[in-house]
Amino acid sequence: MGIDHRASRVMEMIPAVTAVVGRLVAVGTLTNAVRQYRRKVHLEIFRVYADRYNAIVTPNIYQKWERALQGDREQWPDVAPTMLQYLNLCGRNFI
Repeated sequence: MGIDHRASRVMEMIPAVTAVVGRLVAVGTLTNAVRQYRRKVHLEIFRVYADRYNAIVTPNIYQKWERALQGDREQWPDVAPTMLQYLNLCGRNFI
């Protein structure tokens, strides 16, 4: 009679254990979904900023831009408008 009582008690615990495991799986799934959504949003934001940056610093101005940033003052008149656009981009997005 003791063994039957234990077996029935174990059988009664199975739904409770299953419910707990199900809830843990649900929480893990929800946590993963939130992380994936946040990662997707961050990647989209980065892509937008990268596109804006690429629109400002075009390939034909990049060499002058690089030399001006390294201290070549002769390049500044050519890159000043680009620099202002870049600083405005930074100001809009990070302030």
